[in-house]
Amino acid sequence: MRSKPLVIFLGTLVLILFTFSATLLAGTPKISVTPASINFGNVKLGGTSGKTITIKNTGTSDLVISSISITGLNASEFGQTNNCTTIPKGGSCPITVTFNPTLLPFGQKSATASISSNDPVKPTVGVKLSGNASPPKISVSPMSINFGSVEMDSTSSPKTVTIKNIGASDLVISDVTITGTDASEFSQTNNCSTVSSGGSCTATAGFAPTLPPGGSKTATMSISSNDPKSPTVSVKLSGTAKGGMPSSSLTVYGSDLVGSLFGCIDDSGSYVIAESLVAVGGSPHPGYTWTLSNLSAYPPGTTVEPPTGIFKWSGGTLLPGQYTFDMTVSDGLTTAQGTFTFEVDDERNGGLCACPAEQLSQSSVNYLPNATAGHAYGATMFVDAGCPKPKYLPLTWSISAGQLPPGLTLDSSRGVIYGVPFSSAAGQTFDFTVHVQNGAGDASDSGDVYSITVE
Repeated sequence: MRSKPLVIFLGTLVLILFTFSATLLAGTPKISVTPASINFGNVKLGGTSGKTITIKNTGTSDLVISSISITGLNASEFGQTNNCTTIPKGGSCPITVTFNPTLLPFGQKSATASISSNDPVKPTVGVKLSGNASPPKISVSPMSINFGSVEMDSTSSPKTVTIKNIGASDLVISDVTITGTDASEFSQTNNCSTVSSGGSCTATAGFAPTLPPGGSKTATMSISSNDPKSPTVSVKLSGTAKGGMPSSSLTVYGSDLVGSLFGCIDDSGSYVIAESLVAVGGSPHPGYTWTLSNLSAYPPGTTVEPPTGIFKWSGGTLLPGQYTFDMTVSDGLTTAQGTFTFEVDDERNGGLCACPAEQLSQSSVNYLPNATAGHAYGATMFVDAGCPKPKYLPLTWSISAGQLPPGLTLDSSRGVIYGVPFSSAAGQTFDFTVHVQNGAGDASDSGDVYSITVE
């Protein structure tokens, strides 16, 4: 009876040993994945970089790969291809993984390559993937341009601004503009759109100064791009408007003067004539200067007011008759001379200047010279101002109807029209009327229509 338990024990042991031996004979798969992580480094937006992951079976039976997938925050910018299914013991299989950054923003991107198998100990292995979507980087030189001194109504030699992309991704230039106080006097052209890594493009700047002369002009060239750190780069522009106002030749224009215009004597005892001559062309900014020449042809005591061209006589009696005289005008750069006659009749009343309002009237001479687009222009309006006693001066000028050509301005204190007509005005005629008022409030709107044609 004692031998039965022994038989049962021995049978159980044999069964256990048989099961263990069968397991040893069947084997176990064991997965090994290298590397455990991959950093693709800097890759430009739209570019692609590839790396390899190797799967090995270090176990004793077939390793069955059930799935390989990319997961994580930036999974769409990573990819993988493989032909891994069943890997025998001792065998291996490669996985090609790629990084293809396509989405903004620039910067670090990450994901995980997940590998699932029949390894009983590690059924899923993850490989960390990372890379940097490297941004473009703008480099601009020079950062400032000084055009120096440039003649008005002319254009400087062109200056070049070079724009480089020293980053990895394409640099997209979205806009190049010029802004600032004197922006209209600077210009730029460029061939910039998309600049590849290591590439460059250029912007060409110019300076065409206008009034006033002698002043420093400044502006800023602004370059906008997709560089995330420097979306706008500014280049300082400067230059000086040199010299006067080159234009048509300076000439004197006006009708001969008639003695009956004297009419009265001012407070100083001088005979005065209110009609003055007009100068056209040259540089009327800030004004003309008038002088008499051929003095022997004048009655004794003749003078002329330099800023206005208004005549005065004192210290003698004006006898009836005809006088020939020369008038010289200067714009500070050049001079011009005209010869005129002055006829004295017996209509002078010799009384004090009353200067009634009706004596303030614009001259019937309404000729103004044509202008040329892009070229400096100057012309002076003139008026019969009555007796120019101090309390009736100064005169104030304005445009009462119509308009001047774009780019021209009427100096309200001198009656000078000056400026540089815009190119957009070429081929057009501009009609306007002028309002003038003296210091006593008397005004004149003659109704005469003045015209300037821009060629």
